Amino acid sequence: LLICLGWLFLPTYLKNNVSTMPTYLHHRYGKWCRMMYGVLSLLAYIMTKISASLFAAAIIFRVLLGWDRYLSSTVLILMTGVYTVFGGMLAVVYTELLQTTVLIGGGLLVSIAALVRVGGVSGMLNNEHIPRDLWSLWKPATDSEYPFTGFLFGFPPLAAWYWCCDQVIVQRALTGESLKEAQKGCVLCGYLKAVPPFLFVLPGIAARAILSQPSGTTEEVDISQIDGNTVYARLIAELLPPGLVGLVVGAMLAALMSSLAAIFNSSASILTIDFYSHLRPKASEFELVLFGRVGTAIMMVLGLVWLPLVDEETDGLWIYIQTMQAMLGPCTFCVFVFGLYWKRATEKGAVASFICGLLVLGFYLPLHVTCRGANCESGWLNSLAALNFMHVGAMSFVAC
Repeated sequence: LLICLGWLFLPTYLKNNVSTMPTYLHHRYGKWCRMMYGVLSLLAYIMTKISASLFAAAIIFRVLLGWDRYLSSTVLILMTGVYTVFGGMLAVVYTELLQTTVLIGGGLLVSIAALVRVGGVSGMLNNEHIPRDLWSLWKPATDSEYPFTGFLFGFPPLAAWYWCCDQVIVQRALTGESLKEAQKGCVLCGYLKAVPPFLFVLPGIAARAILSQPSGTTEEVDISQIDGNTVYARLIAELLPPGLVGLVVGAMLAALMSSLAAIFNSSASILTIDFYSHLRPKASEFELVLFGRVGTAIMMVLGLVWLPLVDEETDGLWIYIQTMQAMLGPCTFCVFVFGLYWKRATEKGAVASFICGLLVLGFYLPLHVTCRGANCESGWLNSLAALNFMHVGAMSFVAC
């Protein structure tokens, strides 16, 4: 998909000299598409990216440092907001470069320590606490988390939207000096994306054995009773000495701050370029900068306000993020891909697709919140609420 971004999407983006994704839709379709995608993007940032990053940071602070969830979230968002608001995209690029190095180094420490504890890869393969099906990506269609039908039909449009049409991701490529340089960045990012399975997936699998019988105790722990969101933080505390714990926590917080910084910068760009500059075409640069900073501050507050809803998600943070994005991402990808490669695509059709995405969000989000876990009297509503996020994405894509 990163190759698709560099060679199928970026040439058109750069040819139209766009700085935000809604701006491209204005060039291709019209102002209504620009406004609608701007609104959808900001909603997605609040419901997923900002609130989820804050929730992840709060877990680290709570498990390892004992901090209150909202105190830690407020501290993190203020720290990140300050250098993003005043430093802009340049600050985001330089901090991400440094934080990537720290994250990979810290993650490798946890992975190596986890492998040593369970006796290497062979020890993981033969460990009684690690089910064999964890090593398989090809799950039955009835699997509640990763059915193969979801991977085949729902995951592609969802992933394509994220990597090729989302402002937070694409803005990095748009800042390249040329198309060639941007494509080099896409290739490098593709290599870096091969690292997370070794940094997070392997330790996560090993955690079933490590946390089933923590050091200093002879009694086994029921792993199913451990909150899945806290597993990585528990691994850090279990495997590493105090000095290295601080290093790895710093690496994880650096990654979360990097993610938040990119989101805040994207939000400011959309708010100023796609909204304020059109409402006030003669606005001075000072006005635009001020509006972007105020808008970013409002996004921070809204992300904090949304945090309790993330806390109520019982299926885990990863499933929550993907479920939220599955409601909006596929319809947006529809608009982009048809706009790029079908000349007969019209503004009315694009607007209808966005409206379809909003209807999916308006229907499925309340349903998911109220009826998950078979909390509704109606059986079919409970079944809809329990749909896998990839199946939701597939149906959303077809509907749009």
